[in-house]
Amino acid sequence: MYVLPRTTLTVLLKEGKLSFREVSFAYVVWKFAHQFLSKYQSEYTALYNSLKDRDPAQLGNLIKMKQNLRKDTFTETKIKDSLTPYIEFIKMAYRMFEEKFDTHRDVNEKKVEMKEEKVDNISKLMEFAKKEAKSEFDFNVLTSAVSFIKNLYKTNFFKKDKVALSFRLNPDFLSDQEYPKKPFGVFFLVGSEFRGFHIRFEDIARGGIRIIKSGSIQAFSQNVGTAFSENFDLANTQQSKN
Repeated sequence: MYVLPRTTLTVLLKEGKLSFREVSFAYVVWKFAHQFLSKYQSEYTALYNSLKDRDPAQLGNLIKMKQNLRKDTFTETKIKDSLTPYIEFIKMAYRMFEEKFDTHRDVNEKKVEMKEEKVDNISKLMEFAKKEAKSEFDFNVLTSAVSFIKNLYKTNFFKKDKVALSFRLNPDFLSDQEYPKKPFGVFFLVGSEFRGFHIRFEDIARGGIRIIKSGSIQAFSQNVGTAFSENFDLANTQQSKN
């Protein structure tokens, strides 16, 4: 509990709607969605393809413009407001996450659940999102939870001793247009007073730690919104020096 002692979603625990682990999971999904949700994909892809070989400079501007539009469209507040009403979905997604990564659960319990599970969990979550989402925006937010679980390699979420939550992600979920060079490893880190990423392009790569302190709420919103993109660019630059 001390890893995320109090968040904006703690009210869901106090109201008895979610367990502490479910609240922590929802918090992580919320922050994941804020970094990676995107809109206007078909229009963007068409523009990207038309500029890719003709005008590299304008292509760079297009990528930056999309990143800015994404942060204006999928703000943290909007994502939270879209995610939290879907309590049943959060519980379903958390159960899938727990079944996949909680190695301390009873083995016999796992076997029984696997026999009873006749429909693929990913498909069930997607069907729920399609049926229950009240808007396209909500649907995009819910499917980001599915993407998070689907592309997760491992986590320390269920380990007893930890000071922050860590998630290793499959880099294949990243947009080919925005991130044409795929990293070797992507790690998402969430603590009580920070969020961050570790990105590397080889199993062993040079680098360091960059801590960004925000002097105001506005500065924080700007910094946290570009955390992954800036980290990616730094890691890519370091890789080119190797």
